[in-house]
Amino acid sequence: MRDPLSWSFPLGRLFGINLRVHILFPVFAVVFILRAGTHKNLNDVDKAWLVAAAVVGLLFVSVLLHELGHCFAARSVDGDAQDILMWPLGGLAYCEVPHTPKATFITAAGGPLVNVILCMGTAAILAAYSYVPPLNPWWDVYRPTLRDMSSGTDVHPPPSQKSAAAAHAPAEQPTAAGVVQLKPAETPARVLGSWEVTLARLFWVNWFMLLLNLLPGYPLDGGQMLQSVLWWRMDYRQAMLTAIFAGFVVMLVIGIYGMVIDEVMPLMLAMFIYFTCRQRWFILETGGEENLFGYDFSQGYTSLERDQPAPQPRRKRQNFIQRWLQRRAARKLQRENETREADERRMDELLEKVHLHGKAALTDEERRFLTRVSARYRNRH
Repeated sequence: MRDPLSWSFPLGRLFGINLRVHILFPVFAVVFILRAGTHKNLNDVDKAWLVAAAVVGLLFVSVLLHELGHCFAARSVDGDAQDILMWPLGGLAYCEVPHTPKATFITAAGGPLVNVILCMGTAAILAAYSYVPPLNPWWDVYRPTLRDMSSGTDVHPPPSQKSAAAAHAPAEQPTAAGVVQLKPAETPARVLGSWEVTLARLFWVNWFMLLLNLLPGYPLDGGQMLQSVLWWRMDYRQAMLTAIFAGFVVMLVIGIYGMVIDEVMPLMLAMFIYFTCRQRWFILETGGEENLFGYDFSQGYTSLERDQPAPQPRRKRQNFIQRWLQRRAARKLQRENETREADERRMDELLEKVHLHGKAALTDEERRFLTRVSARYRNRH
């Protein structure tokens, strides 16, 4: 509770999953909305704030549906998911699945599949009304409504309208002064409706999330899917190392992009990918957190043949990130112990139920629970 980076508040339960919001998510939302008021290309500040609030709402809903996709995919492979944490760089679904490449791949693909469904649905509706959804990942979400609906200016007209406008191109009329004057186009511009703008933004949010999550670097969904595919051809450790190194490459690309456009969010995402890959790498190599106890063993050990006792290794002061990782590891171990004890108690109850009433008395959820816990104990031994 002392670490501000771990603060979150509950949002409720949905489909048996605890929903929590990280304390930094509302901070990010407020900053995003306030920045909209200083957007250099916008004149109507009040509408800019409303547009920014709408985009944050669409992003929240899309990320939540994305994480629910991971949870349902985990349950489809006899796994389970109990918690979802919403935070500024996306969402985190805590899924427990069988330790197999197939289960890992399906669970990682469940989130992007939701984005694909939302993109296809919104694109189909917009195409039915002759509007091409914004496929450009760098599309300006502020441009619709603020300019188009207030001033009547058309945005991104569909190809059919573009071709019609080209067929009726204005003719050049020479004047007495030699100045070329253009006739107004015969094809009128179409103004987007509010529901079209909302669907266009919903499409763009999910399209951007899909492209970002499919980047082949750990811990993004694309990196986890890459690790699962490699796991079929090599052992788990080598596949994870490959995905981690791919994550470092993705981190470098995102970091350079963030510095070029002078934006903070890409840099934060690059830092998150770096620390996650680095932490996973040390866990894979050493079986624990990097410098978990803060000791420096680089000087080696003193020879045992000396008369004086060997000096104790000098304790190294931990930095902020190391202390946070240590507290995070301790909390994770405590949660795992509590979950294991609860599963063991419930396992005893269900086995007693089978002994008294037979397997037919078990529900589908109870059968999945027995299968998952039994598989966990087999993998452990």
